Amino acid sequence: MLIFNRLFISNFNIDRMTFTQNKISNNKSSRSFIRLVALVLVFVLIGSGIVFPQESAVISEAKAQMEAGKYTEAIDLLNNYVAAEPRRAEGYALRAECYDNTSQYYKAVLDWEKATKLDPANQVLQSNLAKSRAILRNNLQEKIKGHERELAIDPSASENYLAIGKAYKQMEDYQKAEEYYDKYLSKYMKLHLMRF
Repeated sequence: MLIFNRLFISNFNIDRMTFTQNKISNNKSSRSFIRLVALVLVFVLIGSGIVFPQESAVISEAKAQMEAGKYTEAIDLLNNYVAAEPRRAEGYALRAECYDNTSQYYKAVLDWEKATKLDPANQVLQSNLAKSRAILRNNLQEKIKGHERELAIDPSASENYLAIGKAYKQMEDYQKAEEYYDKYLSKYMKLHLMRF
């Protein structure tokens, strides 16, 4: 309104005044819009770490714990980091490395998968995911064989069916998992119904 009053007092020509007022207000609003866009862009770049990439204190401490062989402590730190920064692949990758070093391969595979989804072009992450999957699959197959040997000795031991079902579930063979869960339930029910 102040601009309108100044223009009105200095210019008595209505057409010229309207043109001048529109030109001034359009120029000001476009400058404000450009400033707003630039400000948002700066905040996005800073927040994403592109402008000022710096390692977080939590990541540094987690790496120090990993170097000292304290993987459980590092996992605790990385749990907090992942909760605060769920869109950064680094937290998942470091935690997956800790899980690998503590033989928790199922959790490692889950974290490697999350890291590769966040950074699909990273070949190191892809390679580590493949290694962890291979180790997990081998361990699960050995576990299944062990429980099958137990079942050959005592077919009524229902917990072996459950363990095999869980192993197949982790291998993402859901049909086999369901088959063994059903066997577990039937054996479990027979065992407990016989008691009553």
